[in-house]
Amino acid sequence: MIRFSPHLEILPEVQRWIYPRLQNLKKLGFVLYEGTALALQLGHRQSVDFDFFLHDPLDQKQLRDAFPLLEEANLVTQLQDLENTQTFEISHPEADKGSVKISFFGTIDFGRIGEPRLTEDEVLLVASPLDIFATKLKVIIQRPSTKDYVDIIRLIKNDESLVEALGAASVFFGTDFSPMLSLRALSYYDDLLPPLSPSDSSFLKRQVSEALRSLSIKGLEKPALASANLSSKEVKNL
Repeated sequence: MIRFSPHLEILPEVQRWIYPRLQNLKKLGFVLYEGTALALQLGHRQSVDFDFFLHDPLDQKQLRDAFPLLEEANLVTQLQDLENTQTFEISHPEADKGSVKISFFGTIDFGRIGEPRLTEDEVLLVASPLDIFATKLKVIIQRPSTKDYVDIIRLIKNDESLVEALGAASVFFGTDFSPMLSLRALSYYDDLLPPLSPSDSSFLKRQVSEALRSLSIKGLEKPALASANLSSKEVKNL
């Protein structure tokens, strides 16, 4: 299993306070996705939420046993209470240090291609950059935001392939994902607020052109799923 040193310096103080209290979640199969998962690996921006994905259905008792902070009624406000979606806002004990939103999603069945990574302090299991990239290529079609474009640019600059990520997204989401619509979303984003910098915009347009050229020659190659489960069997041995 790949281990990495997390960029904890990018977390606001309330997230740094919560961070070590999340260490039991990996044993239940939870994997961190979305912006914070990427920011912890690349250290490129601040992200203020925790989003945990689970292949299995959510077991609320197991979740609360593994993360007893949820029982602190004076610090926790439940924002969403569905069978397989639980979202909370958790405040720092010192009120002036803010709060953080943390979400747990069950029955996530798109699987994984990359191997999830373990923080070297063994607190969190985090989705691979390729798998995060693939999910973001779908997100920008549905609800584009500047932070997702910033993440995609940084992933490409970190040597993640746009074409490979398009293939991964096609495997994950099947007919619910269109590579061409995703590339179109990467080409037309004038309504983003705040807007991308001119240099980022130029970089992204070059990457889209190169991806289109590659696809016209080779077509879209779809990698095999490594596992239907988002987590890793190695976690049980920690």
